[in-house]
Amino acid sequence: MRINHNFVLRQLGDNIYCIETIDKGMAFNRIVTFNSTAAYLWNSLYDREFFVEDVVESIILEYGVEKHIAKQDALDLIEKWKAAGLIIQ
Repeated sequence: MRINHNFVLRQLGDNIYCIETIDKGMAFNRIVTFNSTAAYLWNSLYDREFFVEDVVESIILEYGVEKHIAKQDALDLIEKWKAAGLIIQ
């Protein structure tokens, strides 16, 4: 999987948004609200191909949770990102 580079991450005040751009201009089609964990994972995965296990490892390294919890969180996140078009397979 890869991050869809038609989306960019932007912070406005305390809010973090993932915005779909058109031709890298100011117009946009979709906005997805991110929490700080999603933003951390987005930034850590942005420029590389990744698999579920990569997301799991990133969650464990940053947050120190148990592997079974990290795996479920990773699967949930990937499912949501796929549904929103944020991931290219």
